[in-house]
Amino acid sequence: MRSVPAAGPASNYADMAYDRIHSVIVLWDHGCTSLVMGFQGGCVTHVNRTWTWDGSTWTAQRAQSSPTAAGRGAMLFDSKLGQIIYVNGSGQAWAWGGSDWSSLALPGGPSIPVPGSGTQTLTFAAGYDEDRDALVFVLPGATWLWDGARWNEVLGGIDSGEARADAHVVYDSGHHQLVYVGSRATWTWDGARWQQHVQPGISAGTMSFDRTSATVVLVLQDSSACDHTACQTTTWAWDSTAWAQVAVQRGPRLPLTRSGAYGMPMAFDEARGVMVLFASAS
Repeated sequence: MRSVPAAGPASNYADMAYDRIHSVIVLWDHGCTSLVMGFQGGCVTHVNRTWTWDGSTWTAQRAQSSPTAAGRGAMLFDSKLGQIIYVNGSGQAWAWGGSDWSSLALPGGPSIPVPGSGTQTLTFAAGYDEDRDALVFVLPGATWLWDGARWNEVLGGIDSGEARADAHVVYDSGHHQLVYVGSRATWTWDGARWQQHVQPGISAGTMSFDRTSATVVLVLQDSSACDHTACQTTTWAWDSTAWAQVAVQRGPRLPLTRSGAYGMPMAFDEARGVMVLFASAS
């Protein structure tokens, strides 16, 4: 893995996915670029901008509208629509048409409390099941499928104690399953049921599917290996039933100044056959 310095997005909260139609990675930058620490600290400068990455350059898009953030969201490519969609933590969705965002109606779906509404907020995650061409909402104890026209609730789901705020759901096309990393176990979805698997001690991280090696790749910060500027990372691979750590000569280093960051989105660039990880220093 190599670091690619480039002017572009720089906030502490971003989501991204690969756009198969336009052969670029799309990143929605919607965090803070200037933080003040301390009792009365907070964000000084918020951003709300969409960028595309063509393998060498970030390009700011002149989008007239943007999604609305509400809790942790998910960005993914919907093969049925042929568009990237973003789903926020309240279950609202937007589609990226190549130059702008538009609201995407998903009527009749699960009821997801608005974060901060005073009700108990369920941990939410979403992924796209490519074999069944369905958007999958993952909630503790429940799974909902959107086939482009209607919702279908599937009984059962991941255990409520397994839900985590930084949950990712990735489709593993090599093994025809969705993969969800929980608090204590990894869960796989085959279109009919969730199966639980033993998981090593995996903390917050990011993952994506590498289509070249047909492997789900997980990157974690290694807080035990830091210097005065950055921390090392560890890389893991999923073989359909278990995780194994991968020996990486030069894994990505995460700047210490990203302490206020919510995550580090990662996506596989299919046109160039490389995994792209965005780690802002904000």
